[in-house]
Amino acid sequence: MDAYLGTIYIIPYNFAMYGSQFCLGQTLQVSQFTALYSLIGTIYGGSGNQNFQLPDLKGQVPVGVGATPGVNFQLGTKHGANFQTLSVLNLPDHTHPAQFAPTTANQPVTIPAVQNTLDVKVDVDVYGGGGDTTIPTAAKNMLSGGSTGTTKIYNSPQTSNLVKLSNVNTTVTGSAGSPATTVNVSTVTGGTVAVGPGVRYGNPQAPVSVLQPSLALNFIIAVEGIYPQRP
Repeated sequence: MDAYLGTIYIIPYNFAMYGSQFCLGQTLQVSQFTALYSLIGTIYGGSGNQNFQLPDLKGQVPVGVGATPGVNFQLGTKHGANFQTLSVLNLPDHTHPAQFAPTTANQPVTIPAVQNTLDVKVDVDVYGGGGDTTIPTAAKNMLSGGSTGTTKIYNSPQTSNLVKLSNVNTTVTGSAGSPATTVNVSTVTGGTVAVGPGVRYGNPQAPVSVLQPSLALNFIIAVEGIYPQRP
């Protein structure tokens, strides 16, 4: 192959011509390809004293050497990937509507008993007859009608001809008691949250292809040929 040593060609067929090899990153012995080694050295890999590697263009697109905004393309370095997994850092700030669908069920709730603390005042019965003592005793302890002379208001207990005292107030103090009771209360026991639109909630992230439209061809490098003269 009459070409400058180390020149890379693109060919549309599936074999490398005589004096060339495919650019597949394979390792060559320095002792067998001394001239080519003197040109590319270990830029593309190798030990440097016994072997070196050819450029590896499998699935790669050549790019010019030099610095561009954000990337410095140095000779022999690889950049980029066929797929990229996006994260929240790749997305602008945004919101998604969410809707909660509750699951409900009856839950028994027991209300404990409350003790009665009522204190009740009752009516006092009065007998209309005249009293005969001024000091109540076990036998004479009922309020009775008054009598002339010295007031005597107590009389022996009676069961008939009783009248109610007027303007006597009956009061109830305290709190009424109540027995323990169990009621069913409808409560939320779970549910689902739907987030939309277009959110793969709970699913793993899928890498996004960033591969540009391409056509697969073979790259070959001249391992024999005219030694290029340096300027």
